Amino acid sequence: ENPSKDIIKQVDSEDNQIVLNIATKIQTDNKTIGYIVASIHNQDFAYLFSNQLSNDEGFGIISKENEPVYINTSLGTSGIFNKLHHAWISGSNYDDYFNDYYITIQNIGNTGFKQIIIHPKVLSTSTMHRMYLMVGLLAALSFIVCIVVAQKTTTSFTQPINQMNQAMKQVQEGKLDTSIPVLRNDEFGVLSQNFNVMTQELSNFLEQKIETQRKLADIQIAMMQAQLNPHFLYNTLDTIKWMAKSAKVEPISQLSQKLARILRTSIVKEQFITIEEEFQICSDYGEIQNIRFQGKYQFLFDCPKELLSYKIPKLIIQPLVENAIIHGLRMKETGVIQVYACKQNDAIILSVQDNGVGIDDEMMHLINTHQWNQIDGHIGMYNVDSILRLHYGVNSGLHAQRLEEGGTLIQITLPYKEEPCTK
Repeated sequence: ENPSKDIIKQVDSEDNQIVLNIATKIQTDNKTIGYIVASIHNQDFAYLFSNQLSNDEGFGIISKENEPVYINTSLGTSGIFNKLHHAWISGSNYDDYFNDYYITIQNIGNTGFKQIIIHPKVLSTSTMHRMYLMVGLLAALSFIVCIVVAQKTTTSFTQPINQMNQAMKQVQEGKLDTSIPVLRNDEFGVLSQNFNVMTQELSNFLEQKIETQRKLADIQIAMMQAQLNPHFLYNTLDTIKWMAKSAKVEPISQLSQKLARILRTSIVKEQFITIEEEFQICSDYGEIQNIRFQGKYQFLFDCPKELLSYKIPKLIIQPLVENAIIHGLRMKETGVIQVYACKQNDAIILSVQDNGVGIDDEMMHLINTHQWNQIDGHIGMYNVDSILRLHYGVNSGLHAQRLEEGGTLIQITLPYKEEPCTK
């Protein structure tokens, strides 16, 4: 034996308390004079490592024969040492047995003993598996939620588009009462609201157009019916004219001739005549009135040469001349009526002006606002205003004005077109 070597021996006492004995010689002058023996009990190891290890960590000491010298409660009760001992005996990698623990094995000096420290991993394998499972479930759930949200988002965009597409198809089929429920406050809601306004305005426009065509048809029927009597009158006046010529009564002959010319214009089928032809009718009418009233009235006509061939609805100026004589100049000894046409920008203005008593404010307001239901008489002016509004729109019609120097001015404004208007 090596006299300087300490003796360490594992001992199991009867009460299983003494775990390890350590003996060393006491020498002097190379002579052994005694031994010092130290015994370490279980409670000594427990005391030594109680403040060094946490509750979930383990510590153990094994001999060089891989037999346990000391195993703390955690290692002992969990059976970890038994698994470790089995791995050593079988020559297996002990890491395969302890997926949830870190194992540290160190030699204790030159004694041949080894210390084992075991502490759990922060995240065990089972915990990691559960975490992976939870992450997978959360990913799957997120994917499902994304699909649902994407589907709802897609539906929120495609549904109003499909709804509007169906509504447009119904409008194409002639169902102008089609509307889209406005259930949203975004751009689709504004688009739906504008679509409803568009279909409503389109429906109103078509109704107005149908009503306008109906009124025009009624006027045409009335004109055709009214032509029956003028044909008879025209033939009768022609007979009177030749009888007056035979009797050498020239005023009657002229009167019959001019009246026949007016009637002939009124019974022709064309609804439009030139400004020159309309002025001729007014001139004939004026001469008829002068024959009746012994030259009481003076008629002045003025129109640029380039406008004489421009076509307008027939008999829209003569009723205004007649109105000026009946309502403006009746109470005067003499009177002047001016009929003229001019072009201003993109419009043609036809004017009838007299120097009579002048129109009152109430009548002027009723004419300018087209309130003919509140005006007694003036059938001719009403017919002219109606024809103008039917042909050129509701913003057209007659416009009346009282002149400062006395008298009344009635004007008609027509849109100017390069090509003469031929109905």
